[in-house]
This record gives sequence, C-alpha cells and structure tokens, in this order.
Amino acid sequence: MYYDICILSCLMERQMYGYEIGKILKDSFDSCTRISNNTIYPILKKFQKLGYITKKKQTQEGRPDRFVYEITELGKRGFIQALNSVTGSLTSNREEFFVKLSFFHLMTPDTRRKMLEGRAAFIRESLNNAKSRRDGESIYSQRSKEGQEFLIALYSLEMETIEKFKLRIDEPCLAPKEYLQ
Repeated sequence: MYYDICILSCLMERQMYGYEIGKILKDSFDSCTRISNNTIYPILKKFQKLGYITKKKQTQEGRPDRFVYEITELGKRGFIQALNSVTGSLTSNREEFFVKLSFFHLMTPDTRRKMLEGRAAFIRESLNNAKSRRDGESIYSQRSKEGQEFLIALYSLEMETIEKFKLRIDEPCLAPKEYLQ
C-alpha cells in the first residue's frame, strides 16, 4: 500500500517515465525502504486498470520507445484518500509509517491523530518488551544486552518524535478538499 503512495506522489508532481519514478523513489525513500522496477511496473499497470494514470508512448529516433505516465483526477483523489486511511499495518510497519508521515501536511487532523496514537501504542509495547530482558539470559540469546540497548534507544527517540508531531495534529490539511470526500 505504501508503495502505491510513493509512486502516486511522484506523479502528483508531473508526468514521468517509469525509470524516473524509480530514481526519485530511490533518492527520497531509500533510507527506509527499497523499491525496484520489478515492483514499480506492476503497480503502474494496476493504476492504469483503475483509471488512476494514463500511459502514453513516446517515440524516439534511433532509440526504443518510452512510456510516460500521468496521473488522472481519479488518481489524485485516490492518492489523497490512501494517505487518509489508517490501516492496522501502519502502526507496526516503520516503512509505511515513515512514508505516510512524509505527507503529514496532506492528512486530516483526525487521520494524523489515529496514525500517531496507533504508532505510539505500538512503540510503547515494543519499548516495554525491549526493557523486559531478564538478567542472566544466555549470552547466545537473541535478546542480547547490546541489541536491547539499541532497541530501547531507537524506540525512545521515535516516541519523542511522535510527541513532537502530536503538537501539529490540528494544523490545516493542505490537500484539496474535493479529494477528501
């Protein structure tokens, strides 16, 4: 689902070739998720069937034809609606959470609240689990002291960041209102 959002976000900017979409996604989201052409093109095909995008052939002299993809009004609406839906996987999937958080300004305050509260609950539970390491566990345990320290630091920082975003929940949603219905 979040790959759909990534791809549609590129096309919200302008029409593009599939290769360009892949390059932009690599530059934008490579730190949290990897998306390959083997993923991009089937999603583009799905979007064509849904009427979210159009595909036009561009001929080039002495080179293979290229296809340019352009988002439709239906696709723009689908993009905004996908951003404003909160699924169960969103709270436990760091990649999906990060991708959606990148478009915080296009979410309604209600969506922001649900997303942040859901992720915070998941992180609190994960943090409690990380802190529950028992002394005397085998040195070969997958719950090593170092691993637990890393997780505790990671989860603590994420909770701090979520708290900062909670202060912005009621900022205006910048998405066109007609796409929110």
